[in-house]
Amino acid sequence: MATKSVSEWQDEFQKQDGGLVPAPQLGTPANLAPPARLIWLRSALAELSLPTEWLAPADALAVRATEMRRDAALASQQAQVRRAGAQNMLSTDPEATVAGVAEMWAAQGLWLDVPQGMTRPVALQLAEDGARQIEGRIVRVIMNHAPKLWAVAQQKAAEIVREVSELPPMPPQLWAVSNAAAEFAKFSAHKSSYGTLTAAARDFDLCHSVANLVRDQLGYGHERFPMGSTRVAIWLRRWRKELADDGTFARQPGALRLAYAVAKGFEPGVWGPRDVEHSTPEDRRFGGRLKNLGVAVGINW
Repeated sequence: MATKSVSEWQDEFQKQDGGLVPAPQLGTPANLAPPARLIWLRSALAELSLPTEWLAPADALAVRATEMRRDAALASQQAQVRRAGAQNMLSTDPEATVAGVAEMWAAQGLWLDVPQGMTRPVALQLAEDGARQIEGRIVRVIMNHAPKLWAVAQQKAAEIVREVSELPPMPPQLWAVSNAAAEFAKFSAHKSSYGTLTAAARDFDLCHSVANLVRDQLGYGHERFPMGSTRVAIWLRRWRKELADDGTFARQPGALRLAYAVAKGFEPGVWGPRDVEHSTPEDRRFGGRLKNLGVAVGINW
């Protein structure tokens, strides 16, 4: 886990989630085991130039759990050596007795013998259980900082959106071309825009992945958004404007979606239930919710 960079993590999550899909799902950082989640979070915050000092207590817990497993494995190996030595004593030590050797052999049982109904020796099981309990506290450390983590992710996303909005106006034909990079090359004002947009889209996704670690904990899950709103409301404040889009938004590649959302006034960001545009009575009716869902997945009614 520790050898995988945040870029590799993000590529994997985007392949699973399609990119710019800001909601916790299977395979996302919110569902990683605590040590892997901590590694990912530290890397993500560093890549976004966000503070990581507050993770020090969680790092200490991860180290302690790792050391507990390592020490248990070493003790098990040492027990194997002692048991083998005890067996050899009967043939090499004239003063050795069966009773004495048997006592030495049995004394290693906690490290080597698997009791009925268990899958590993008692001592190793205790070490593993203890390590997992310690790792469970890593999640508590992260969740204790949930409001702060949400706030920095939201603020960073706003900075990314502002950076995109400050780019020169996008050529109108950009939204209809198949090779956006080549189209950008035709305009001197946009020599560096495509690279900026690619990095911005990636970092924007990363902000949402960070926020999603604590979204449910804070009560910001999509189920708490205005009734009738689509899931895209989690990252588009003006989600109803996206519903009225002619499908151009959905056809944009990942690098251009954020730019398109900014250009069309969808107001992208990291949003909670109270941040977004409220739904209308029509949206909240069963038919309206069904229609909005259909439009969101590309079905016209």
